[in-house]
Amino acid sequence: MDALKVGCVQKQPPARRHKRVKGGGGMDGVRDVMHLLEERVAMLTGGRDRRGGALLMFPASARRDRLKPDDYHRLIKYLVNIPTDEIRETGFTVIIDMRGAGSTWGCVKPILKVLHDNMSSVVHAAYIIKPDNFWQKQRTSLGSHKYKFEVNMISMEGLPKVVDSSQLTTDLDGTLHYDHSQWIDLRLAVEDFMLQAVDLLDQLDDIQEDLARNDFGEDVASAKNGLEIHAGMKKRIMKTPVEEVDVAGQRLLQKLSGDTSSGYDSGYSGRDSEASTTNPDLQAAVPQILNHLDSIRSSQAHLLQLWQHKKLKLDQCYQLRLFEQDCEKMFDWICHNRDVFLMNYVEIGRSYNLAKELQDEHNDFTISSMNVYVNIKRILAVAHRMMEVGHYAAAHIRTVANRLDRAWKEFAAGLDERTAVLALSVLFHHKAEQYVENVGAWNQACETINIPSEILMLETAIHQHQNLYESMCQAYTEVHSTSKKLLYQLDHLVQICNQPGMEHTRKHDVNGGASDTSSSSSRRGGGGTNPARDYSEGASHVLAVIHQILNHHRSLEHRWHSKKIKLHQRLALRLFQEDVKQVLDWLANHGEVFLRKNNGVGRNLQKARVYQKSHEHFENVAQNTYRNAEKLLSAAEELAQTGECNAQEIYSVAQELEGHVTSFAGRVEQRRRRLDLAVLFFTHSKELDEWLEELKNENSEAIGPESVEAAERQLENFKQQRLSSLDACLNTIAQGEALLQELRSVGLNTETDTTGSVSAVESSLDRLSKQREELEELWAARKLRSDLCLRLRLFERDALQLSTQLELWISELEATPLPESLEEAECSLRNHTDSVQHMTSTIFQVRQAGQDLASVLESSGVSLMADAQYTAATRVTVLLEFLHEREMDLEDLAEVMRVKLEQCVQLCQYRVDANQVVSWIRNGEAMLMASFTVPNSLPDAEQLKKEHEQFQVAIEKTHTSAVQVKHRAEALISANHYDPGSVRQISEEVTKRWQQLVTCAEERHKLVTASLNFYKTAEQVCSVLDSLEREYKRDEDWCGSLSSNGTPSSPATAIAQFINKHQEQKEAFLKACTLARRTSETFLKYTSRSLQYYNYPTSEAGPEARVKVILDKLFSQENRVLEHWSQRKKKLDQCQQFVLFEASARQAMEWIQETGENYLNTHTNIGASTEETEALLGEHNEFKAAAKDTRERVKLSSSWPTVWLRRGTPMQLKSRHG
Repeated sequence: MDALKVGCVQKQPPARRHKRVKGGGGMDGVRDVMHLLEERVAMLTGGRDRRGGALLMFPASARRDRLKPDDYHRLIKYLVNIPTDEIRETGFTVIIDMRGAGSTWGCVKPILKVLHDNMSSVVHAAYIIKPDNFWQKQRTSLGSHKYKFEVNMISMEGLPKVVDSSQLTTDLDGTLHYDHSQWIDLRLAVEDFMLQAVDLLDQLDDIQEDLARNDFGEDVASAKNGLEIHAGMKKRIMKTPVEEVDVAGQRLLQKLSGDTSSGYDSGYSGRDSEASTTNPDLQAAVPQILNHLDSIRSSQAHLLQLWQHKKLKLDQCYQLRLFEQDCEKMFDWICHNRDVFLMNYVEIGRSYNLAKELQDEHNDFTISSMNVYVNIKRILAVAHRMMEVGHYAAAHIRTVANRLDRAWKEFAAGLDERTAVLALSVLFHHKAEQYVENVGAWNQACETINIPSEILMLETAIHQHQNLYESMCQAYTEVHSTSKKLLYQLDHLVQICNQPGMEHTRKHDVNGGASDTSSSSSRRGGGGTNPARDYSEGASHVLAVIHQILNHHRSLEHRWHSKKIKLHQRLALRLFQEDVKQVLDWLANHGEVFLRKNNGVGRNLQKARVYQKSHEHFENVAQNTYRNAEKLLSAAEELAQTGECNAQEIYSVAQELEGHVTSFAGRVEQRRRRLDLAVLFFTHSKELDEWLEELKNENSEAIGPESVEAAERQLENFKQQRLSSLDACLNTIAQGEALLQELRSVGLNTETDTTGSVSAVESSLDRLSKQREELEELWAARKLRSDLCLRLRLFERDALQLSTQLELWISELEATPLPESLEEAECSLRNHTDSVQHMTSTIFQVRQAGQDLASVLESSGVSLMADAQYTAATRVTVLLEFLHEREMDLEDLAEVMRVKLEQCVQLCQYRVDANQVVSWIRNGEAMLMASFTVPNSLPDAEQLKKEHEQFQVAIEKTHTSAVQVKHRAEALISANHYDPGSVRQISEEVTKRWQQLVTCAEERHKLVTASLNFYKTAEQVCSVLDSLEREYKRDEDWCGSLSSNGTPSSPATAIAQFINKHQEQKEAFLKACTLARRTSETFLKYTSRSLQYYNYPTSEAGPEARVKVILDKLFSQENRVLEHWSQRKKKLDQCQQFVLFEASARQAMEWIQETGENYLNTHTNIGASTEETEALLGEHNEFKAAAKDTRERVKLSSSWPTVWLRRGTPMQLKSRHG
């Protein structure tokens, strides 16, 4: 039944995502962590930080020390999975409250560890509210820095900076309303609904699987049972608690949304409803609930759709089984009746009556069979309707219907063929029996007795005999054609009934099975399994009848043919005798009379042609007599051989007829020949007269041929015409003499000829002799004119060709490019000279021929026209003048070309010399390239400088040659050279190449100079840095040296001078190092330019690397010197500080001893009056200010020794001493 499953694939519903609610299945649900939630270990209040991340709260609790890490892990995992994926990706902000007496670091650490080990990817930061205990605060602060996420200690006052107060609960001084009990109840309701929804979806999936099974019946009963079972499936669908779950979901959505307008009582009101509505974590379950509700509704709708779809399929299956059952019955009927039909399908009867009986029986069988076709047609109509409505097994139905239709058509085709065979059999036997009945009468009509002798009676008997043959042949043809049709139709019937497809049309073909063996066995019992045997069984009788009729027909044809021959021979004899008599009468009464009356040929062409046409008409009439005579002679031969007549008598009559006809035909032919000769003679005579007249009337001043070929053809034609005209004249005279001889041979002369033919021929011969002499004179004059015309056309052609050659030569001279090489230029100059000489010689020859022609025209006196306007002499004169002008133009142009070629030779020689200079410049460039190297040291740079100086000396000669090339270019241009641009280009090319060489030499000079400067500077700077490094390494006591040297100036001034000198040394060696770097940059710049110019491959250890090594060494030395300089500078600064300190201390001591003590000793009184006292007070204030200033300096100075002692300066001993 695989064919019945086509189209039964059910539409699959959208993929189910049957996963439990968060906390169900593989994760804990709210009931699994109920005790932890009730203890308020952690809360998901719905608050958000300033980033939008969810807040995970761990409120202060005295029970933290009793919780295990696994408890924290399960609870945190449950709470973390409640918000949406976007919130989890944003990251949670964890707030741990450590206020209270029971909160210690040991209780908080497991929470952070669980978050660190399992939830670090979803935790953004953790904030720990500072505990009240100082030591717990310190421990927490120290232990909170080793986690993957950020952990911060925060006070209650700093918490609003992280989280807005509106997102914090009241225990954290916030305004967010949160009811933990309500939150737990809502989570319980959500998860219970999720479980119910998932269970319901599982039930719907089970029903869908049942609907998806292909439980189609294999027969009508099972298909009907399947429909009943399917009806019960719809009741099962309708019993599923879809409405109850949908109502529960709507109630839960009302609780979560706080919608009190509905009739459902949510169980919450006031602040509780507001809290559930504003909690985004609880609202995250709303899409899941809606998704489950939509899934349940769509699943139920999809199940109903599947049920309806399968209901349609089951109905179609039931219809299919009924259709197959009906088809199977029809197949059985067709097979049974076909077997009955095949038992005697090749029987055609032995006679007309038997064939007619078989035809009637078969017609009855056909009518009864056609009644069954109504049922088959109804079944096929049902199949067509099933396919039109889109039956799932439409292909199978089409196959079965086509097989049934094909089986019926094969059976009906067999019936039709049998009907046609029987109809032909009846017709064949009827025609055959009629033919046999007529054989006796036909034999009697073919007897050869009583043959008549009269011509009319013989013709009537022959016509009747022919009609008898046609009737016999028509009867035989009808029988024979009917037998062929019968045999062909019988063979076609056997083939139709033994087709391979009909062998397999059995009742099990409906289900694609094998054929019915019992039906086949019954067929074998009735015959028909061997097509050859079936055909021979029916055809043997037909062939036997045909052979019998064929024998009768052959016998009749033989007898009919014998009588036909006798009748035709008797008629031929009578007709021969009559025809011979008619031929002899015509020769005597018409032919001989015509020849006697017409014996002349005429006196002119017109009369001769009249005689000729009359004779041709007579010959056409006589040809009919000749043909009749030939036929009679042939008939005489045949009649003599038949034996029906006297052969000797027939032969004598035939000989007499042949003699008369032959003699008459000869005389007719002789007269035709005389007439043809006369017409030909008179025609040629007339043509000669016309020709001679034409020659006489021809215009002697006519224009001759326009070309040489035409003139040559005219001259040749004249020669041929002269010969042909003379030959024609001679031939005409010969024809006239022959004609005259013919006339005399038949007895005609001037006396006996009454038509005047002889005298006309003789006068024509005399006239032809005179015309021959006139033709000779006319042709001689025409030949002279033709010769002169030919010479004229030859001169014109030569002049025209010469003019064309001159134009071409001039065009070639103007268009031919000048040669590029020196050899070609010299060769072109020689060829030009030879060409000019050749053209001059040709012009002379043509002009000489023209002058000779003009002399001949003048001396001959012949008037010859060259064209419609000019005579030949005028044309010759004009052409001679034209040639003279062209000759003068040629000489001028040739001279110009000669000068240009000479300048071209000079240009090529100049180019060769310039190329030689360029070659020397290339050699110089090659020398530069070959000697190119980047110096690696100062000796290399000095050696490169020497080589470059030698190169500069070597190219001095090249410079002189380049200057000479430039001077020669100026000379050529000043001499009006034809191509100053090329001269200037060559000169500029040489100058450009020389400038490039000079530029390369300058670049090499710059490279040499830069390398010398760099290596010299680097060597000098390194030497200076070495000496400075050694100098700065020496340890000197500058303070001691100042006191021991006894410098005349103060120590402060001396140390300042040392510092300035030290600074100047730094600036000097830094400038030297900078100069070395600049020279290195210059050296590398010219090195890079040279390498790029010469495409010189650089290696890793190239000039940059070598310069870098030197600069690195210089840089390290510079750094060491700077370090030593800084150390010495530091020492000098410390020494300067000590000197300043010592001077300040001395000044303070001197002020105390000299000024302070003196003031105190001298100002002991308070004054005698107010004014004095005020003056003393002002003076005392001034003293106090000075003392205060001195005290500040002493205080500042007293702090310096402490700093120096701590730093370990060289002035420690001196400070202590001070």
